[in-house]
Amino acid sequence: MRISLLVLFAAVLVGCRERGPKVPSHIRFSGGDGSSSEREVVIMGATNLDAVRRAQRAWVAWRYPGLLTQYSVIAISPGLEIHETIDSIAADGLTNRVYFVYPGGVLR
Repeated sequence: MRISLLVLFAAVLVGCRERGPKVPSHIRFSGGDGSSSEREVVIMGATNLDAVRRAQRAWVAWRYPGLLTQYSVIAISPGLEIHETIDSIAADGLTNRVYFVYPGGVLR
């Protein structure tokens, strides 16, 4: 009985870890919940635009399962930080906007 419970607990943990696309271990998220420009999700460790896109998709899939990305808008601040807004749509047609920021050196 005790071993069965341990196996069940391990299976639940593995299932929780598998939520959303994989992100390389050097990619880190900090900042806010992405709900506004004041609460942007900060993506750290991405070395190119492809890595940024994978990280964004993974974060959105983790935070809002089932959303499909529709489009994004990029703005570069004077400090060379890149601010990106991603609009997504849910199966029921509702849209969601998520705000990200990452270092400007990513695009060089």
